Amino acid sequence: MAYIDRNPAVLARHIGDLVGSLKAASGIEDVGRLHAILLAFSYFSAPVYADNWLRVDFKAEFEAVCKLIEAGIVG
Repeated sequence: MAYIDRNPAVLARHIGDLVGSLKAASGIEDVGRLHAILLAFSYFSAPVYADNWLRVDFKAEFEAVCKLIEAGIVG
């Protein structure tokens, strides 16, 4: 059994499908915000994704999730 994170094309399609589904369900148009929501409930909640925290672009993703959370706290 191979996980989709080892196949960039399949992973990109899967993430795109998830973002599209979340967009339709939530009405949120901001794709960056939709990605942050997905990250908040996947990368940061399941230890299995810990290896992803070492990626170069992780800082930008982490900051996007922090802004998402901050908006909920401040608003």
